[in-house]
Amino acid sequence: MSLILLSLSPLLSLGVFQPPQEAKVPPEEKSVTFQGFEFQTPKAWKRAKPEGKKIRWVLQGQHGKDLSMSLEPLKTKLSPQQYLMDRFGRLGRKSNPKYYGGNSTGITFLGIEFNMQAGKEKPSQDRALIAVFQTNKGLIRFVATGEETLFLKQRPSFKRLLFTFRVKGKPLPQRQVSPKPSSPTSRPSTSPSSARSKPTSVRQTSASPIKKGWLQTKVRDLVITYPKAWIKTKPSNNMRLLELHIKGKAGEGVLSAYYFGPSSGSIRMNLDRWKGQFSDPKNVVEKELNQSKHKTILLSLDGNYGGGMSGAKTKGRSRIFAWITKTAKGPFYFKLVGPKKTVDAWEKDLMEVAKRVR
Repeated sequence: MSLILLSLSPLLSLGVFQPPQEAKVPPEEKSVTFQGFEFQTPKAWKRAKPEGKKIRWVLQGQHGKDLSMSLEPLKTKLSPQQYLMDRFGRLGRKSNPKYYGGNSTGITFLGIEFNMQAGKEKPSQDRALIAVFQTNKGLIRFVATGEETLFLKQRPSFKRLLFTFRVKGKPLPQRQVSPKPSSPTSRPSTSPSSARSKPTSVRQTSASPIKKGWLQTKVRDLVITYPKAWIKTKPSNNMRLLELHIKGKAGEGVLSAYYFGPSSGSIRMNLDRWKGQFSDPKNVVEKELNQSKHKTILLSLDGNYGGGMSGAKTKGRSRIFAWITKTAKGPFYFKLVGPKKTVDAWEKDLMEVAKRVR
């Protein structure tokens, strides 16, 4: 060991090799602690009166407009991505949201930014960012809301808070890999997770023309081909990108499509969440579809459905036929739940739909 230390000492003195050092706090910001965690905020943010376990800040703008920020523990039975999309569905205006995600300090966070719905009296010019940190002490929620112009000026500060949120005592990250919001026109991801995906050239793609009696529609950058008998309707909430109603003698099923951004949890976590919505599961099938253009993981089972995000339960035996399509921009989720006999009758076509996503 002494020989190793002696061999390194000249390098240290010459500056060729330097041990990592903690980044210095910029003069315009300060470190804030919260329940064993630490993060950076601008000094311009003024602390407001706390509400229980919630800490709050206010930033005043021109013409009496201001911006409010808060941080507090989050208690919910929903997963972080479910919770965020539920908030967007309830509060967001129908426009493309922007997604955030990262893990720069060992704590994973997910976030969504959107224009807020207009009120009854006048159109809303407010914008909101909601982010959820997944810590070993539970979920912690950060919320920023306020007038859009002021909000956009503070967006770099919001990113800074998300990037620096860490366990108290851990060093401040030196370099920010900016968690830029994603959009439908963003370039394909070059993240390690997407780099590990199997090349599309080794997959057997479905290049045949559209089947007779079938239709096509787009889900962001994806093209979905489906039977003409399925009825496409306006999505019932902002979370859904697509809604197809599938008729059957036993009742109707609804196939919905979702996208939660590039960082929306692992495929394993989402498959387990879907399974957990059923009691007495039978005929469980989980496999990769090798004939699809993108890597696609399928899940099918039947049981007693306890309800998903809406909490709506169904009578009798139900079946889920769902798949996750991995793309360079993140996973897309397709989920059908309906009476078992209805889903059984459409099984062959559902498999064809899943394979033809491109």
